[in-house]
Amino acid sequence: GTFGRVSKCSMEKDGNCQYFAIKQIKIEGKTDARLAKAIQDFKHEYEMLNYLKPYCEDNPLVCIYEHFEKDGNYYIIMEDLFVKGYKECMDGIHETKETVIDICNKMCESILKLHSIKKDGKILIHRDIKLDNIMYKIDRKTREVSIKFIDFGASCFDCGIDITGAIEDI
Repeated sequence: GTFGRVSKCSMEKDGNCQYFAIKQIKIEGKTDARLAKAIQDFKHEYEMLNYLKPYCEDNPLVCIYEHFEKDGNYYIIMEDLFVKGYKECMDGIHETKETVIDICNKMCESILKLHSIKKDGKILIHRDIKLDNIMYKIDRKTREVSIKFIDFGASCFDCGIDITGAIEDI
């Protein structure tokens, strides 16, 4: 993103190694206006992901565990999806018409699932769906595709947009 970068980390607990992703938002070196915006965006993304936490297991969105600030930087600890972009996931897999159709269907289903999440009757709208914010995982044996959305910094509930008709059309 504009201010962030994501790194992987691991932690050993009870003899098992757990992996996490850490999103770091660098604050240092920003002007006052850019600093305020970066902090506001970080807090908004964390608040959205924290609200969505109960939904992450059954929905196509990243799960978070914690957030903190240290030495002028902000961090969000989230699940490591062990997934990459489309090209990396398809590496070594014979790309058939059926596979591409399956991925497109899963993406549409995933967007509908996101829009089924509501707060006070208002629909969740991601507002930044693009290739960089869609993670794919393809089981190389079964070819089952899983999709998860990341980067909820621009997301909102309702956003003053009426998308009811659009969802019904799908």
